[in-house]
Amino acid sequence: MLEVPGIRLWIPFHDQLLLCLDLKLEPQRPLSAYKLPSDEREVFLFNKARMRNNSPHPAAEQVEIVDIPDPPLPSSSNSPHPLDDASDPALKALPSYERQFRFHFHCGHAIYSRALAKIEMCERLFQEQKSANRKCLLDFVKEENLQKTWEDCGISHRQFENKVSEFKLEFADLKRNTEHLFSGKASFLIKDLETSIKDHQRVINELKSIMQALSKDVNTVKKLVDDCLSGQMSSSLRPHDAVSALGPMYDSHEKDYLPKMQACESAISNLLNFCTEKKNEMNMFVHNYMQKIAYIQYSIKDVRYKFSVFQEALKRQNDQFEQLKVVRGIGPAYRACLAEVVRRKAAMKIYLGKAGQLAEKLATERGAEVRRREEFFKEHGTYIPRDILTSMGLYDMPNPCDVNVIPFDCNLVDIDISDLERYAPESLLGLSSKSEKRRSLRSSSRMSDDGSEAAEVEGSVDFPRRMISRS
Repeated sequence: MLEVPGIRLWIPFHDQLLLCLDLKLEPQRPLSAYKLPSDEREVFLFNKARMRNNSPHPAAEQVEIVDIPDPPLPSSSNSPHPLDDASDPALKALPSYERQFRFHFHCGHAIYSRALAKIEMCERLFQEQKSANRKCLLDFVKEENLQKTWEDCGISHRQFENKVSEFKLEFADLKRNTEHLFSGKASFLIKDLETSIKDHQRVINELKSIMQALSKDVNTVKKLVDDCLSGQMSSSLRPHDAVSALGPMYDSHEKDYLPKMQACESAISNLLNFCTEKKNEMNMFVHNYMQKIAYIQYSIKDVRYKFSVFQEALKRQNDQFEQLKVVRGIGPAYRACLAEVVRRKAAMKIYLGKAGQLAEKLATERGAEVRRREEFFKEHGTYIPRDILTSMGLYDMPNPCDVNVIPFDCNLVDIDISDLERYAPESLLGLSSKSEKRRSLRSSSRMSDDGSEAAEVEGSVDFPRRMISRS
C-alpha cells in the first residue's frame, strides 16, 4: 500500500512505478534524493500489474459528489405564522407566499451548490487529462521566478559596478604613481658635478705650479748650504750675499705662494663638501626611489589579484544572468525559427524547380540521342542485317530518366513571409541592431516566392496554429 497525505492507494510495493518528468524514481531511494515533493514537478504513479497483456481494464472513474438534497415542501404546520388565522384572505395569503418564496430560494441554493461541486469535479478531471501545453513564448521559462531573478541580478550588478568603480580609482592611482616614478629624477644633474670637478682642476694645476716653485727654491737653498759646508763657495759669492738673496724668496713664500695654496685648499674643501652633500642627496633619492618601487610592486600584485577576483566574479555573474539571457534570446530565436521555416519552404521550391529543369534537360538530351541513333539505322541499316546490329548492341535505346525527389520538410509550419510580423514582430528582437533585423527579413523575403513585405501587426505574439495543434 502506498500512502500519500490524505490518500491511500492499494498498490503493492513491487508493482509501484513512479515517474517524474523523464526520470524513473528508484523505490529504494527517498523522495528527498530527487528534491521532491515540489510544486513545480508532478509525480505519476503507475501500477505495473496493469501493464501486462492479460491485466483487466481499469475501473471506471468514480465521481463522488456530496449529495445536497432539495428542501422539504413548506407547510403551515411546520412553520406557523401569526397571519395564518387572519380573517382577510389577502393577509392570510401573505405567509403562504413567504413560505413558497423561501422554499424556492432554498431549492435554488441546493441546485447552485450541486452545480458548483460538479463544475469543480469537471475542472479536476480536466486537469488530470490536461498535458503540458505552451501557448506563448513566456511558457518557455518560469515566469514566477523571473521577477526575483531580475531583482537579484540588478542588486548583484550594482554591487559589482561599485566594486569596479573603486577598482578604477585604485588603478588610476597606481598609474599616476607609476608615471610619477618614471618621471622622477635627482634634484641636480651629475654633469654639473662633473663640470665643477673639472673647473677645480685648474686649482690643482696652480697648486702643482706653486709646488714646483717651492721645490726649486728648496733645491737652491740646499745647494747653498751644501756649498758652504764643503767650502766650495766661489770667491765672488760670499755667504752674506747668498743669505740676502734668499730673503725675497722667503717673502714670496710667506706672502704669495702659501696664501694662494691655502686659498686653493679651501676651494677644494668646499668642492669636497659639495660632493659629499650631493652624494647624500643621491643616497636619499635612491632610498626613496626603491621604497616607491617596492610600494608600486606591491600595488601591482594587489591589482593583479583583484583583477583575477573580478574575472571570477564576472564568470559567476554570467552564470547568474544566464536565465535572463535566455529570456532575452527567446524572442530573436523564435523569430529566427519562423524565418527559417519561410526560407526552407522557399528553398524547397527552388530545389524542386531545379529538379524539374534537370528532368527537362535530360529529356531533351535523350531525344537528341534517339534521333541520332535513328539516323544511324537509316544510314547503315540497309547494309548490315538487323540481327548483327542487335548482337553488337546497337539496337538499344536510352531509357527515359525519371527525376524523383523524395518529399522532405513535410512538417514545416504553414506560414509565409507575410505571417512573420504577425507571429514574431520586430519588438521581440529587443536591443538587436536594425541592420540585423532587416538583413534577416531580406534573406527570408528573397527566398520567398511572393516577395511581399512583412505587415505591421500590433498585439501579443501568437504561435502558428499548426504548432499549437501539435503541442
